[in-house]
Amino acid sequence: MKSLALLPLVLTACVVQNGGNGLNSGDAVVSVTWSLRNVAGAEQTCPDGITVAQVIAQPVDSLEGTPEGAPLVTLFDCSAKSGTIQLDPASYLISVRLESADGDMIYASSTPSNILDLSAIDTSETFDIYTDGGYLSLSWDLIGQTGGILDCAGAGVSDIRIVLTPKSGSGSATSTQPINCPTFGGTTNVVPAGDYSLAINAEANGTTVGTFAVADSMVLAPNEVDGLGEIEIPIAGK
Repeated sequence: MKSLALLPLVLTACVVQNGGNGLNSGDAVVSVTWSLRNVAGAEQTCPDGITVAQVIAQPVDSLEGTPEGAPLVTLFDCSAKSGTIQLDPASYLISVRLESADGDMIYASSTPSNILDLSAIDTSETFDIYTDGGYLSLSWDLIGQTGGILDCAGAGVSDIRIVLTPKSGSGSATSTQPINCPTFGGTTNVVPAGDYSLAINAEANGTTVGTFAVADSMVLAPNEVDGLGEIEIPIAGK
C-alpha cells in the first residue's frame, strides 16, 4: 500500500534568499499567497513577534514526491500575504512557514502543495493557515472477513470519511470531506482544534460499509497535522 501522508520539509542546508529579487530568463515563476484565518473564515493578522513568512520550495521526485537536494527558502514580510519566487524548472513541494525575524519562534506552517511540475509552466499557489484548527492525516487498508486486504473496487468503497465527536460532551459531531479511497492515504480538510473520538468510515457512495473507531485523538492549532498512522478498516460482507 502506498501512503500519501504529508512529507516533512527538511530545512537543513537550505538556500535562503530575500523576496523581491529580479526574475531571470528561463526561471519558473510561482506567485504565492498566504492567509491567516480562523475556521469560521474570518481573516486574522500576523501575531505579535511573527514578522517573517518563509516560502519553502523543496525539489522532489516528480512521481513519488521524495525530496531531492536542498530546499530553496525565500523570505517575505508576514503581513504582505503574498510574494513571487523564481525556481529552476523542475518538480517541487511548496509550503509557507510563519516565524519571528530571528527564527527562534515558529508560529505555524501550511500544509504543502501538491507536487508542482514547473518544467513548462508558471503557476500560483494559495495557502490558508488556521489559527484555531488543524488536520488529520492517515493511510488505510480495507480488510475482508477472512482477514485479507481488499482493493477499493473489490470492497465497493468509494471514499473515506472521518466523523469527529467532541469528548467534552458539548458541541455536535462533525464530518470531514470525503477522501478518495484509491489514494489509500491523505489529509482531511481543516477541522476545529479539540479532543475527539473518531469514527473512520469506509463509504460506498455515501453509505457506510465499514468503520474503525479511535477513542481519543487531538486536533491541534495553529494548523497542525496529527498523523493517525495506518488504519485497518473491516468491510462488512466482503
